[in-house]
Amino acid sequence: MAKHRNLKVNSNPTKSLSELIDQFISFKRAQGMSPRTLEDYQYTFSKFQKHITNPNDLTSLQPSVIDFFCNLSEYSPTTYNLRYKNLNCFFNWAVSHDYIELNPITAIGLKKKKDEGQIRHHETKDIKSLLSVINLTDYTGLRDYAIILLTLDTGIRPGEAFHLKFSDIDLQHNKLLIKKEYAKSRVSRELPLSFQVVQVLEKLISVKPPDFPNYLFISLDGNQMNRHSWGKRLREYSGKAGIRQVAPYDLRHTFAINFIKNGGNVFALQHILGHVDLEMTKRYVKLAENDIQQQHELASPVNEFIKRTTRVNKLFR
Repeated sequence: MAKHRNLKVNSNPTKSLSELIDQFISFKRAQGMSPRTLEDYQYTFSKFQKHITNPNDLTSLQPSVIDFFCNLSEYSPTTYNLRYKNLNCFFNWAVSHDYIELNPITAIGLKKKKDEGQIRHHETKDIKSLLSVINLTDYTGLRDYAIILLTLDTGIRPGEAFHLKFSDIDLQHNKLLIKKEYAKSRVSRELPLSFQVVQVLEKLISVKPPDFPNYLFISLDGNQMNRHSWGKRLREYSGKAGIRQVAPYDLRHTFAINFIKNGGNVFALQHILGHVDLEMTKRYVKLAENDIQQQHELASPVNEFIKRTTRVNKLFR
């Protein structure tokens, strides 16, 4: 690591860290940043501020940065790198506006984790187990059941799902609209819905408390749901079902792989998932093909006639 250097506050009037964060968020909002990305920034800052010993001293951020990323060391590369990206962007902005002299991340010499881009999906039996432990007799259970089915039916991103409003759902024609304002690609797209999912959504809408906001998925306290609280709910369900932990994006990956395995068109999948190109979509295709190969090795009828351990040359003696 690089030798630690104290950060000096430059010519701009001194601000507290929280004031700088508020100013940065306002700047990003003025740039037209999506609500989903703003939410990611705010979540990162809320976690980082817990490691700050003196929020009014911008010259001693390095120990707090080290402590913050040490606590992230056991997290996945995706989570680690997202927090890295958000803080790094914030510190670069603070440097460019003369609030601090150096970016503490750069000064320390921290780097992103190598991300192999692992795609996690789940077997059908595990998804069935997950669904079976959800209580459908109360609002939150029905809501969670609907989110899972919607994701397995469309591959919708959690951040996109939680911005859906009633006006985005066309239950008569079995489709929904993801508006560009909250789509990750900033391009709107229309997604088809299966009849079973439409029925569940109709039921959810019918039991929504009348004083709740106009979002499709709402927490019990009337707030818009977010990916972090949703991840916690899925962890609880996974534990109750006794299966490997299901994360929010796992459901999207499970949809994509099963879509290909069931004969879906790769270009249709690209559109449904909202990928700007085919690169990510091709990774799902490769995984699906590998899975099919494994299933073939296990289930081929040839195994019933000739054991896999049989040496072929013995057959011709």
